[in-house]
Amino acid sequence: MDNLYENLYMIASIDKNYGIGKDNKLLIRIPDDLDNFKKLTLNNYILMGSSTYSSLPKKLEDRKYIVLSKTLDVKDEDITIVRSIEEALEFVYGIDDNVYIIGGGKVYKEFLSYTSKIILTEINASFDADTYFPKKESWNGCWIKEVTEIKEYQGYQYQINTYIREFM
Repeated sequence: MDNLYENLYMIASIDKNYGIGKDNKLLIRIPDDLDNFKKLTLNNYILMGSSTYSSLPKKLEDRKYIVLSKTLDVKDEDITIVRSIEEALEFVYGIDDNVYIIGGGKVYKEFLSYTSKIILTEINASFDADTYFPKKESWNGCWIKEVTEIKEYQGYQYQINTYIREFM
């Protein structure tokens, strides 16, 4: 498993069908989930595709961006544009900070085999979604699940679970 990056993580909120979004928006905004996202990603890198980047309502403070895009051109010292997965991985390999992949669905799928940790807010409900996180059956390797307590928000039960890939 020498293609794994110990500092490369995924973070997402998914419904029972692995849905993560609809029309470039979150399916539901759970304050605890958003607080957890902020706590983990603060002062680290967030890696995303260009659609996720353009869907953000504002620039997230105290984070450095890595945006995977063939066409995007942004002049901002906190934003690094990469044109390929290989370029993104080369960039990640050269930094000490944690890198959190935040979407979208295609980006999650493309980086799954390189990721060492996945933080999922798993919502026990189904929503109308058009973008999905990779199903657990497609995760290669052996994953250890750190389970948290079941919480509730507006009648929806959810858990924020961490999956750590075992290094063999």
